[in-house]
Amino acid sequence: MWPFKKKKSSELRVIKFKTGQDFFDYHCKFMMTRIEPGVPLAAIVIDARKQFGTSVSVKTHENGIQTATLRVASDDGGFLAIAETSSNKGDSLVPGDVVAWIPGQHMPQLAKASKDARSGWAGLIVAKIAPEIDMSRKAMTVICDY
Repeated sequence: MWPFKKKKSSELRVIKFKTGQDFFDYHCKFMMTRIEPGVPLAAIVIDARKQFGTSVSVKTHENGIQTATLRVASDDGGFLAIAETSSNKGDSLVPGDVVAWIPGQHMPQLAKASKDARSGWAGLIVAKIAPEIDMSRKAMTVICDY
């Protein structure tokens, strides 16, 4: 019998981040950020009051749909997008929340209003996600669906 125990793998299964911003920054540097219609990207909710001077940071409409200003993950640190939740279900969004945003269609008229053509992408917020990366599943951890 061998007198030494075999060491257990020290492989990291879940990387947890202290804040949504930390998760977002990591995602921009090390994860997939290519825009493809129908393929979710990580985004962080930013405060529309600070960005645009609106009266609320995230607007909730009478039907329960929320409209939020997002910074969508990209190699250069992200781009702005305005997006709605895909339903009236789910948690209320606040600045700093991380979400899954699915781009749908690029709208040139929308892009002209911004200095960044990527801001012309129309898309939906489909989930609020945890600021963590599960390496075993290679998927976002959903907190709630919209």
